[in-house]
Amino acid sequence: MWKKVGINVKLKQSEAFFGTSDHANVQMRPWSNPLYYPDPMGVFDTHWSANSWVTQRGLWKPSNPAWSATYAQARFATDPVERQGAYRKLLEMADAESGWIMLYQPYEGYAMRDDLEWRIPTAQRPYELTFRAGQISVKGR
Repeated sequence: MWKKVGINVKLKQSEAFFGTSDHANVQMRPWSNPLYYPDPMGVFDTHWSANSWVTQRGLWKPSNPAWSATYAQARFATDPVERQGAYRKLLEMADAESGWIMLYQPYEGYAMRDDLEWRIPTAQRPYELTFRAGQISVKGR
C-alpha cells in the first residue's frame, strides 16, 4: 500500500513498543495527543515539555536550540498574540524535526432530551461528560 504512493519502507511491527527500550529503531509511533485543558499547553506540557513522560522516556528530544526559549515564551507570556506566535513557532519546529502528522481531529458532539438541563462546563477536559450530581437536572423539577 505504501509503495503504491511512492513510499519505499520496510515496516517492522513491535507488539510492546512502550515496554521496550529500543527507541532508536522505532521511527513511527501512533498515539493520540489529548488536550487536557483548553489551552495549547494542555497538549505541550503533558507530552512535549522537558519534563513530559515522552522526553523522560527518551522517545523524543528537540534538537532545535531555540526550542526551550520558544517553549517558555509560549507557556509564560502574558500577551495572547505573543503566546500564539510562539506556539506557532513550536509547531513549525516540531514539524521540521519530527514529522508529526495529524491523522484526524476529533470533534465533540452532544445531544440530549429536551427536558434535561446541562451546560458544557468552562475548562472542561475533552472526552469527559460531566453528568455528576448537581451538574444535570430535569427541567421543571
